[in-house]
Amino acid sequence: MKHSPPSMLIVAFGSNVTLTCKATGKPRPQYKWFTSSGRELKGSQFINIDGGNLTISLVKKKDLGIYMCKAQNIAGEAIAIVDLVNGWY
Repeated sequence: MKHSPPSMLIVAFGSNVTLTCKATGKPRPQYKWFTSSGRELKGSQFINIDGGNLTISLVKKKDLGIYMCKAQNIAGEAIAIVDLVNGWY
């Protein structure tokens, strides 16, 4: 399986952002998203997960940080890491 390298994404508070994880393989990989603490993310009022896409609506300070996407199939797994940071310090 192939995967994307770690990346940083700059976002403004109050905006919507989509983190994308793309992997290839046969059979098609299944995706899971995790926080830096290892907690698996589930959909909620402000979080939408659609395969390799994780959309966070109305980004708040608490949403900043490291996100990990795990793409997995019977051949193995690939991991992509995104660091979500605010553009205003």
